[in-house]
Amino acid sequence: MIWIIIFAVVTILYLNYILLSLSNQLKLTLQKGFSTTSSIIEIIDVISTNEYLNNSLTKAKWININNKRNELLDKFTKCNKIKYIGITALIYIYIHAEMKKVYKDYLRNKEIYIRTKKQFEDYKKTYSEQGEHKINKSYLDECLELLMITEDFSKKELKQSFRNKAKKFHPDNNVNHKDTTEIFKQYVNAYDYLLSM
Repeated sequence: MIWIIIFAVVTILYLNYILLSLSNQLKLTLQKGFSTTSSIIEIIDVISTNEYLNNSLTKAKWININNKRNELLDKFTKCNKIKYIGITALIYIYIHAEMKKVYKDYLRNKEIYIRTKKQFEDYKKTYSEQGEHKINKSYLDECLELLMITEDFSKKELKQSFRNKAKKFHPDNNVNHKDTTEIFKQYVNAYDYLLSM
C-alpha cells in the first residue's frame, strides 16, 4: 500500500514538473510572439497615411490581425495570474495555437507590405531621378486628364481619383499584365505632382 502512495506522489510531482516546464516554455514563446507583432500599429499608421500602400494592403485586414493579437494578449495576461499550473498550461496551449495563426497572417501580410513599400520607394526614386517637372500647362493638363479631374480639384477628389485608378492598375492586382506597371507609374507620378502643388 505504501508503495502505491509513493508511486502516486512521485507521478503527481513528475506531472507537475512537466506542466510547469511546458508552461514556462510556452510563456516565453508567447512573450516573443507578442513582442514581434507589436509593430502592427506602426504598419497600420504607415498604411493610413499612404494612398499607394492603402490601395494594395487592406487596412481592415491589419486591424483584424491586431484585434486578434490584443485579444490573445489579454487572455495571456489574465492567465499569468492563475495559480493552478494544470489550468495555466492548458490555457497557454490554446493561446499558443491561436497565436500561431495570427503570426502566420502577420508574416504573410508583412511580406506583402515590405514588397509594396519597396515598389513605392522605387517609383518615388524614379520620379525624383527624372527631375521635378516644372509647373507648365501641358504637363498639368496631362496629369489632370490622366486622373480625370478639373484644375480646381480638391485633395479629396485627387485622392479618390487616384484610389480608383490604383485599384484598377496596381501591379499586385494585375500579375498577368506586366504593362500595368508602367501605367500605374504614370498615375503615381501624376498624383505626386498634383499633390505637391
